[in-house]
Amino acid sequence: KSQCIKKISIKAYPLKTFVIIGQKGLIDTVFGEIDMLLIIELIKIRVNGEYKNKSSQQYLLIEQQFVTKIIHQIRLIIVFYRYRA
Repeated sequence: KSQCIKKISIKAYPLKTFVIIGQKGLIDTVFGEIDMLLIIELIKIRVNGEYKNKSSQQYLLIEQQFVTKIIHQIRLIIVFYRYRA
């Protein structure tokens, strides 16, 4: 299992940050963008602005909403993975 996560994590390194959570936080537009981008399985998200202090709450909400798994995190940038059947 850890080998699989490691392989997926390696794929995430070259990815650019697709979604940036700004001053308005996780609004419907951001949720729609995340859902659309998770078609490719991996997505990098960064939290900006006043939500930096609430980043772990934001990430947990994304993880629950989209049934994803956090596979990598550096400061306020996190990589989510959603398994495609």
